[in-house]
Amino acid sequence: MKSKVELFLFYLNLIKDRYAKIYLHAAILLFITILVSALTTFLPYLMKLIVDSSNNILITDVIDKNNLILLLAISFSTAWVALKVLTWTTNIFSAYFMVNIEANIIFSSFANFIRSKIDFVNKTDTGVLNSDVQRGSLAFGQIIYTIFLVLLPVIIQFLLIISVISFKISLSFTLFFSVATIFIFVLTLMLIRKSGSYFNEIYDADNSQSKFFLEKVNSVYNIKSQGSGDFETNKFRSICQNYIERVFHGNLKIGMLMIYQVFAVGVFLTGSMIYSVYMFNSNQFTAGDFVLISSYIIELSAPLVLVSQNLMQTNGHFVSIEKLEKYFKSPKDAVVESSYQLEETYYRFQDVNYSVNDVEILRNFNFEITKGTFLVIKGETGSGKSTFINLLLGINKIDSGKLFFGDLDISNSFSSKIHDVVSFVPQKSFIFSGSVMENILYNNNLHYSEEELIAILKEFNLYKILVNNNISLNSPIDELFKFFSGGEVQRFNLVRAILAKPEVLILDEPTSALDSIMAKKVFDIIRKNVSTLIVVSHSDSLIKLADAQLHFPLVQSQNLVKSGS
Repeated sequence: MKSKVELFLFYLNLIKDRYAKIYLHAAILLFITILVSALTTFLPYLMKLIVDSSNNILITDVIDKNNLILLLAISFSTAWVALKVLTWTTNIFSAYFMVNIEANIIFSSFANFIRSKIDFVNKTDTGVLNSDVQRGSLAFGQIIYTIFLVLLPVIIQFLLIISVISFKISLSFTLFFSVATIFIFVLTLMLIRKSGSYFNEIYDADNSQSKFFLEKVNSVYNIKSQGSGDFETNKFRSICQNYIERVFHGNLKIGMLMIYQVFAVGVFLTGSMIYSVYMFNSNQFTAGDFVLISSYIIELSAPLVLVSQNLMQTNGHFVSIEKLEKYFKSPKDAVVESSYQLEETYYRFQDVNYSVNDVEILRNFNFEITKGTFLVIKGETGSGKSTFINLLLGINKIDSGKLFFGDLDISNSFSSKIHDVVSFVPQKSFIFSGSVMENILYNNNLHYSEEELIAILKEFNLYKILVNNNISLNSPIDELFKFFSGGEVQRFNLVRAILAKPEVLILDEPTSALDSIMAKKVFDIIRKNVSTLIVVSHSDSLIKLADAQLHFPLVQSQNLVKSGS
């Protein structure tokens, strides 16, 4: 487990790669914070001078006294305006600073997760991941906020106040003031250490509720079809009640710690005020001194409580960023940008062995997929068809042997450049948020005119969707696609693949949601546009068209199996 300093430095290094000016902006924020603290300390001192000047019997010239008081009053009001302007400048700049930090942590979390190995991805609950990312990004931002806008200002202000009191009031009061403030700060740190486990309890309860909620709202059809609405509602009611109890229990304990700290600050406030009154009554303090001390005590009392609250919450924030940090430890895909040469052979398996959960998928497997091949992969569910496809896409890596794409060895790493010539249409087709054009040209750098895009949509019998709904290629499709049939979604994915102009097209049950007439039409279009096809299918019509086929499970060395043999 990393220390809090190590965790802080981990996220700081994570951010600085994309937020290059983080140190410059932090320095600017620190400078403004020092100015605000200095002005906050200076204002009560100006008020002391005004009060003492008005009571100073040594100034006999009324005009001089009035002018001095006027000058001090103008100085006070000017300093007050400057303080408020600087305070709002700090708020504006800190908002920009904070949103950069939060956005970069969210970005880094996303980039990290999509580079994680598929086994880790499949085991990750997306509801918990989303909660951890949102909470973690906000938490680190709040830690920065606490350091720069809560803790540092109070420390700077405390040091400035001590300096003013020691030079202008008395050393004895300075000593009392310093010891009392340090005692409260140490007490605060002791209380904070106790709060860590309470935040863990709250966050775990929140994750349990979020996980159940997201899982069930994504399964409404299944719930309705099983008639289990009341069952799930009652179950969620119990989870929500547990959430209420655990969060209340955690917050109650945290609240009690805060009450202890408030009492300590109250004792400090009362003691300091009584001491100031005593010094004033014994003529050791002037009226201005009393105003100055009273102002400083009040100025520090509220921030001390604020520091306590923020440091208490910071303990919880470290719990959040620690939970998020575990995702960055996930095993990553080995992806490079190596080039390759393609001639006749696209994929070549050489004595390949591969197992999943101790189930042997490939053993001493030798096989070639050559240019222009139409390969059909068939077999029972769970026999290894999707696993084989994942090897071709670099999602999984072989255990031993050699796997080549052209002349490039992809046994242990995969080149991102392979996706320039290889497209894949999964069985579970997808449509992302965005426009029609953004979806069909997803991750595509080729240029197409609107006429060309409309033409291919017409070929796949999809353009009527745009006409019937009175939308264009640039119209958002976010809400509309929810009403698409499975066949329409599948055809959108096929259009996307064709527009990428791949040399190799890998399809997983590409016509499963289409009727026989549409399936034949679609496949004719595919054959016309792509020469090398790798298709997972149980369709007899496709199997008859294939040049070769693999029948899973494969448990021994295989050669290219000609269709009909």
